[in-house]
Amino acid sequence: MPVKNWWEEFAAVPETINGVLRAHGVREIGISDITITDKSVNDLVKEEKVLSNAIVDKVWPSIDNKVVYHYTSKDAAESILNTSFFRLYNLSKRFTEGEIVTFCENHGLSGYLKEENGEPYYKTQIMKNMYYSSFTETALTDEQEAYFWRTFAPFDGVRLKLSIQASNPNFRPMVYENKAGQPIGLLSDLVREIRNKHDREFVLSGISRLCAFYLAKDFDVENEYRILFRNWDDGSVKPKTDRGTSYIEIPLGSMGPTGYKIEVLEVQSNETLSIPSRYQVQPRSA
Repeated sequence: MPVKNWWEEFAAVPETINGVLRAHGVREIGISDITITDKSVNDLVKEEKVLSNAIVDKVWPSIDNKVVYHYTSKDAAESILNTSFFRLYNLSKRFTEGEIVTFCENHGLSGYLKEENGEPYYKTQIMKNMYYSSFTETALTDEQEAYFWRTFAPFDGVRLKLSIQASNPNFRPMVYENKAGQPIGLLSDLVREIRNKHDREFVLSGISRLCAFYLAKDFDVENEYRILFRNWDDGSVKPKTDRGTSYIEIPLGSMGPTGYKIEVLEVQSNETLSIPSRYQVQPRSA
């Protein structure tokens, strides 16, 4: 192939990408920001992942600090407040919830759904080193507040008002389907345009991590935020196990190796709680 034609073919790829980025209000990239192979377009080996970071910042923006609510049971709240540790549970706890399956199916990630020894790849290779906890907004309507008490803290429930500071970039809002089966528009448009115009597949860096920040439309009432920690078995964090589910502990009030600092601002419940006297329990409002 003549050099000119080869260069023109490659130069057209960022033009296609930038057309999609402009349409979604995302900053443009240059040809040096991506790697173009015979089969794919990506920035996996780039030190600065300009394209992937721009997409992630648009769809799943990181949060540095935020005040949130965490609805939980009396036992769990007492454990948190008495031990001064907040638990992040292994994402495998949500294996049957279908959230990662929904993401993979909607975005054509069939490889993550393939089974090996009777278990899908996303469970054996992705979920096993991810630890998370979920929170919601503090600006709730009466209807939303009643829903959260009923769903996540029924009977003897407790609501903790928490301040979360994050040096870990994986404190993010959850993304929900616009409608069942519909993929995220920016990702879908980019994949389609690169495939149709250049016969190549686009690969987003970190997509296995971002699977954990996606839910079906049925759950969008929850306005969920999630903190995620990936444990690479380097010894900096040592998981524990409770009733078959692994978890890691974050000490309250200090920034540890997980990259999160969690402080308790308020405790709300109608129950009599066995907790340190420094916590003043407020009656629940719904």
